[in-house]
Amino acid sequence: MPYYVCAGAKLKCSMGSMMSDLGVIHAGSQVQMGGKCKANIADHKPFINIKPFGQCRSLANPTVAAATAANWGVLRPMPCMPNTPSPWMPGKFNVLVKGQPALLDGDKLFCTWAGIIEITNPGQNKTQTGATGITKPYVRWKPVMTQTRVLQKAAEEDTPFCEECESSDEAQRKVAENPKILEVCWRDENGNSGKLEELEENQKVTLCVEVEQGGVGKKISVEIKDKDKRKFKGGKESLKFTELTVESDDTAYIDNFVLEYEED
Repeated sequence: MPYYVCAGAKLKCSMGSMMSDLGVIHAGSQVQMGGKCKANIADHKPFINIKPFGQCRSLANPTVAAATAANWGVLRPMPCMPNTPSPWMPGKFNVLVKGQPALLDGDKLFCTWAGIIEITNPGQNKTQTGATGITKPYVRWKPVMTQTRVLQKAAEEDTPFCEECESSDEAQRKVAENPKILEVCWRDENGNSGKLEELEENQKVTLCVEVEQGGVGKKISVEIKDKDKRKFKGGKESLKFTELTVESDDTAYIDNFVLEYEED
């Protein structure tokens, strides 16, 4: 079962001698989870996102190869210099974070020096209410009974688990009854995407309505109003969509959406 990854996630390289933390620095407004910046597959830049893993022991690394040769063929590890030019793979392409697919804890990153970088802890924080108040670090291998039930349910639905939204049975029940809408964005057939307010008139797109974790299979309603109070086609002051089903990626979709206004 996958987990979304946040800043501070623990990383391990197959060729490194120690673990490191994931750095997540996004320009502008941040997509946060439990007060931490949510990561995407583009967070792969050496020394900014990917910190050194201690000593590198890969002979594909020229410095290690040279040091080993000078040491009469006996392996001599050298300081790690991450070289990760490509994004994390595969990512979650139907959930975007700052315009890029969200990063999940099962994704992998490949270093040019033959190292395979994996995520051992996604960095999520458990909270009291799903919004603020960190109580203790995320612990994956010793879930409490409340978490166990949620994990089993999430596994059945094959949906990424967001621990901040699952702090209690009561919180889970409230989320399931009335999932909170987190963001509404759009994506066209060419893969372009953006915020709802950036959508051009008469452009056919798919609207993506992302909700908080725990609402999979539930029905939600969305009402769209123009910020300049323009009327939509047919003289409507708002566009209402009801009975939208939240899918396994915690997103409801409105296909073939076209933004049309009433002619002046």
